[in-house]
Amino acid sequence: MCGGIPTKNSSHPVDAVLAAFSIVEAVAQYEVRAQSPWAIRIGIHTGPVAAGVVGIHKFAFDIWSDSVNFAARLQSTSPNRVNISTNTYSRVKDFFECEHRSQIETKEKKTFDMYFVNGLHPDLRGGANAEIPPGFARRYELYFSRPRGGFPACIHP
Repeated sequence: MCGGIPTKNSSHPVDAVLAAFSIVEAVAQYEVRAQSPWAIRIGIHTGPVAAGVVGIHKFAFDIWSDSVNFAARLQSTSPNRVNISTNTYSRVKDFFECEHRSQIETKEKKTFDMYFVNGLHPDLRGGANAEIPPGFARRYELYFSRPRGGFPACIHP
């Protein structure tokens, strides 16, 4: 999954975390219906990428960069949780409750902090009957100058 492509927007880290929670919720629902255990790993990193169409006979749109590789490294260490980088944490911390997890080491032997996203920021909870918690909706519109459509039910308080 990639946010902010092809049209760059400032809300893509928040939108990516919301999408991640929707995916976690869908897998959990499937697990109940299928009556078999399923697991999912999600890693989100915010950074630059190169994008384009690759292929000669079968075309595919693809992205690549150190940011993509780092997100893959994050997801590989994230059992059934949404795991984010420091870059993403700095962009979503006003919307979500996060906990410092540990550090991750890259192939280049550099270490970076990781965070688990536990759910909605405590200041934005409430309004359980609303499709989108009002505090979240106000903050989203204030930060990004547009309303947020849709909200994963699994992170409602």
